[in-house]
Amino acid sequence: MEEPRGDHQTDHEPTDDDLTQPLERWALEQSTDVDADRFRELAGRVIEEARARPEMGRLVLELEAHGASLVGLAERQCTAMRVRPVAPDDLEACQTIVRGLPDFFTEDVPDKIASDLDAHHGWVITKDDGVVAFAVVEYRSSRAAEILWIAVRRDQRNQGVGATLLEHVLDALAADDIALIQAKTLDASADYEPYIATRTFWEHHGFVRIDTIDPLPGWQPGNPAAIQVCALTSTR
Repeated sequence: MEEPRGDHQTDHEPTDDDLTQPLERWALEQSTDVDADRFRELAGRVIEEARARPEMGRLVLELEAHGASLVGLAERQCTAMRVRPVAPDDLEACQTIVRGLPDFFTEDVPDKIASDLDAHHGWVITKDDGVVAFAVVEYRSSRAAEILWIAVRRDQRNQGVGATLLEHVLDALAADDIALIQAKTLDASADYEPYIATRTFWEHHGFVRIDTIDPLPGWQPGNPAAIQVCALTSTR
């Protein structure tokens, strides 16, 4: 890895190639849930910003050394996200999110979320227009927990929101001395296209499938469950 180029100076105005090529490469390497058109759109915004503010050119050229993703840069520039613990008033918004994702959640899920939010820990991401994502976690022991639910509002998908929320949750659990996280998702044997990206999302964040259970108690028939785990620290 290159040394950080904090003292790097440029004596020319950044060009499109200076900005778009490295930005698209970083984003492709570091994010699995934003498409190429989105990369180009966000890179264009960075170019406009750099032309208006010369110091931005140096910032953009330094991002590779710091490993920052294009998605993270765009979120900081364009739309502020806030992660906070879930509140009782968030229930309706969380249920609305899953009702808006019928390709991913069955009709019984909103009621399950109501009971799980009441009994367990949860976090939400908010933007100016309200709650856009949520996660619910059940502590299984002093060192293990399960992510029961995580969902992003349909119009906010593919913008790095889910990644931001999941990383926040994993950091919070690690700070609470949790060593092992479990999460269930639809197994590949179901041959259901919408969940291909979902499984990639979990894998990208360090989760490994260890088993498939079919049928899984509590899940509707025909939905084999992939059991995934992620180690936050050594258990030895």
